[in-house]
Amino acid sequence: MHQWFKQARSKTLPISGPILKEKALEFAEQLGVPDFKASDGWLMSWKIRFNIKQFKVSGESAGVNLDIVDDFKTRLPTILGDYEMKNIFNCDKTGLFFRALPDRTMAYKTQAAKGGKVSKE
Repeated sequence: MHQWFKQARSKTLPISGPILKEKALEFAEQLGVPDFKASDGWLMSWKIRFNIKQFKVSGESAGVNLDIVDDFKTRLPTILGDYEMKNIFNCDKTGLFFRALPDRTMAYKTQAAKGGKVSKE
């Protein structure tokens, strides 16, 4: 379980308590441990054993490439040229991110909880 956790966090995947419990149940089934219960007590003990705490993901760790931004800003008037201002909308904040990953994750107490790119689907 700990090995899987380390691999998932090395890929900056957010790992929540329910995800850990579900994965533990999956491993228990594969290992033939029929009476394993992924309880809240099990999760708390597991986190203490490996010095893991839950954090809020601190956003995208990769910076924005300003050259790409500047290039797009110069091309934007051409892209929008045939549209009237009343028909141009910014829908950046209105999307429904139904495939979004959790914004909280488990991580080692000594490490930052950096996130990766957020899906725009």
